[in-house]
Amino acid sequence: MNCIKNYFKKNLILFFVLALVFNCTPLLGVSWSVIPMGFNFNPAPGDTITKVLTVRNSGNIEEELVIYIRDIQYNTEGNGKELEPGNIDRGMAKWAKIYPEKIIIKGGENKQVRFTLIVPEKIEPGSYWANMYAESVNNPTLMSKSEVEGKIVSIFSNIRYKINLNTTIKGDIIKSGEITNVKVIFNDNDTTLVVNTTFVNTGNLILRCKGTVEIRDEMGETIETISLEGFKTYPECIRIINKIMPSSLKPGEYSALVVIDYGGEFLVAGETFFEISSDSSSEE
Repeated sequence: MNCIKNYFKKNLILFFVLALVFNCTPLLGVSWSVIPMGFNFNPAPGDTITKVLTVRNSGNIEEELVIYIRDIQYNTEGNGKELEPGNIDRGMAKWAKIYPEKIIIKGGENKQVRFTLIVPEKIEPGSYWANMYAESVNNPTLMSKSEVEGKIVSIFSNIRYKINLNTTIKGDIIKSGEITNVKVIFNDNDTTLVVNTTFVNTGNLILRCKGTVEIRDEMGETIETISLEGFKTYPECIRIINKIMPSSLKPGEYSALVVIDYGGEFLVAGETFFEISSDSSSEE
């Protein structure tokens, strides 16, 4: 079993602003849909905004739907947890009023749902977010059918659409982030080596990030460059990114340089030095 040693340092590199665009598509095989799938707002404190969500039923079965909103709390892996309105500091669910909250839509019909956001008068600038949902309650959709031990097993589910709500409150906007740690560890499930990077959003905006990991030998030569897939981080939140390293690395001394572009004036970078040894008794 290989052993590794880690030493961490931080760097700062000047660069330019980049942006990412994300797209959503309706679920296949479902007779009803909602548009749009997301809203972006740029109000000032105290503003009131009213928007319309359109629900379309292209099938021939009457659908009963409920529409509601939840705050979302994100963990270090970027996964969101739904919370009742008012449970996170930068949640905007408590600003919303939805009308109607329940609709019955016949086959071939279109209906509109209005929602109003009342922005608080006293509020810090920067990003706020929530998810609005439209969910069927009376006609579960067949998701899969299979044969198990001579019996047909059918799985049905109530369909739910997610509508992303993002707001940037005008004022002193701060776009900043930093890498606070980089280390090389073993994967929990096997002996694969993983570059483990901790990135902190230190500003007040949602950041859309991407980056690279450069594996360098003891002479400082880059022997492998690994791309980091795009990821989002939320204000004052920590994001941990794991990237599997090449299995072809031989015993020796290396460094892993992680560079992340968060869309600001600078790139941020962190570097860890590590040693791969075939001696299983070596200490980290």
